[in-house]
Amino acid sequence: MVDASKIKSLKQKSKKTIGETMKFKRAMLIVLIAILTVASGFLLYNIYKDMQLQKIKEYELQKKLLEDKKANAKNTINELFKDYPNDKEKLLYISKINSATSSEEIDKILDSAHEYIKLKTYKEEVINSIKNTYGDYYIQSLNAQNAVLKIESAESIDEINSIINSLDIESDLRNTIVKNIERTLSSGDKYYYLKSEKKFVTRDYILRYIKTANINELKDLKIERVAELSAVSVVLSPEQMPEFPKSGNIINIYNKNNGTLITSAIVDSAYLIIKDVKYSESKNVESSVSRYGNEIDKSATSNIDYSLNNLPGVLHATVIGRLDYNDIVNMFGDYGFRLYKLEKETQILDNSIKYLVVIRAPEDSVENLAKEKTENLFISVVKYGGNYE
Repeated sequence: MVDASKIKSLKQKSKKTIGETMKFKRAMLIVLIAILTVASGFLLYNIYKDMQLQKIKEYELQKKLLEDKKANAKNTINELFKDYPNDKEKLLYISKINSATSSEEIDKILDSAHEYIKLKTYKEEVINSIKNTYGDYYIQSLNAQNAVLKIESAESIDEINSIINSLDIESDLRNTIVKNIERTLSSGDKYYYLKSEKKFVTRDYILRYIKTANINELKDLKIERVAELSAVSVVLSPEQMPEFPKSGNIINIYNKNNGTLITSAIVDSAYLIIKDVKYSESKNVESSVSRYGNEIDKSATSNIDYSLNNLPGVLHATVIGRLDYNDIVNMFGDYGFRLYKLEKETQILDNSIKYLVVIRAPEDSVENLAKEKTENLFISVVKYGGNYE
């Protein structure tokens, strides 16, 4: 027979054991959960720490990359502005790069700098082209100067091209040159010196020339008034200058030893160098008288002497009023021409006189003329007509 008390005792003992086991299990579970929680927390901390370190490394890397890109970008700016070191935009671009917070922002700044230099370079090329095309006439053309001002303030290449198209350069340049030539010709001189062709021409010749000349020929046309040429005096003998020149005559000056043309020039004035004028003649007169068969011979000699000394003194005396001005002019006016004409008609030459000729010659030929010995010069007077009319 089963003892009921034992069975009850065993049941109670079994319940106690199960309860203790459950408590233990719960405790172990709590401990395990705690361990897992701590482990998870530690693991998560380590993961978080690694992530933070990775972020720091990434930040430092990005920061270094950004700084490197800034440095390279500033070098690019310096290279772009190497021809414009003092351009204020250079400092502005560098300042923007220093303040940039991203690579994309730096790229935009560099793109803007490239466009700025491209526009600036194009402006310079166009402006230089305009100035070179006009040459010395640029400062005389308001249209060209206004176009340059507009180009300097233009904000795009298309705007610059529009300005260029609105300026008819060839027509404006031709008008500018022609107006400049007409101002020179307004002096009323009979002759002008063409530096480009090294010859003297008339006003009509120039006016005909500019009607047919192209723009480059007009640009090369350099005209000087005779009054603006260098004044030079030379003393010559009649053998060196067979024809006494008139004021305004065009002459060619040669080296008579080799026939080289030294220069062309225009006569400003010409003078005879004479100190004294002397003349003498004698005349014998014979006659026969027959009276009462006697023949008587008579003879007589008459001498005529004429002397005018110190001709320069005559001029000075006239200036101070000691001699009558009109009488002296009537007596000696055109003396050189009248003497030359008489010598030509009689074919008798007075080789004792000298010509003092004041000429107007191009400045670049005066030095060559000065190097020549006076006795080596030969002068020919250019007749009117031909290219000079």
